Amino acid sequence: MDAVPHPTTIPALSALSSPTEANQLLALISSSTHTILRAYEDAGRPAPDLNATRKSAETLLTPVTRDATRILEGACAQLCALLAHPSMMMLNRSNSVRLGLPHGIRG
Repeated sequence: MDAVPHPTTIPALSALSSPTEANQLLALISSSTHTILRAYEDAGRPAPDLNATRKSAETLLTPVTRDATRILEGACAQLCALLAHPSMMMLNRSNSVRLGLPHGIRG
């Protein structure tokens, strides 16, 4: 199984401001997603499904999936910060805090 690169081994993405940065973030998102899906496949478990009527207790929590999930969450947040209009980012953050939701999830 391919390992997800540790955040400290990735060039400082915050110093970049170009389409290259977006492409690097997309590559991290893709790599992390593939790592997580491969872990489910290797464990013989079905991958998570948003269309499921209830959340599965079968969520796979291993060091590999935890690391990949952290990288996935960080890269998604950075990509949104890079591409979304700043006022929309602030509105989403303030609404998530007001509603008691994790950042980026709107009710």
